[in-house]
Amino acid sequence: MAQSLANGRKAWLAVATVVALDAALVLSWSAGFVGIRFAIDHAPIFLILLWRSLVSGLLLLPVVLLGPRLRGRDVLLQMAFGALA
Repeated sequence: MAQSLANGRKAWLAVATVVALDAALVLSWSAGFVGIRFAIDHAPIFLILLWRSLVSGLLLLPVVLLGPRLRGRDVLLQMAFGALA
C-alpha cells in the first residue's frame, strides 16, 4: 500500500512538473511578443535582445553545468550548425 502511494505521488509530481514547464514556456513565449512591442519604444532592439539572451543564458546555466559533459568534437559541430543557422 505504501509503495503504491509513493509511486502515485511520484507520478503526480512528474505530471505537475511537465504541466508547469509547459505553462512557463507558453507564458514566456507569449510575453516575448508583447514585451518587445512595448520595449522597442524605450530602447534599441539590439540592447533588448542582449538582455533577453543574457537572462535566458543565466537561467539555463545550471542545466549546462549539471548536465552531461560534451566532447570537444560535439561542441564544434554544434557551433558550426549555429553559425549556419
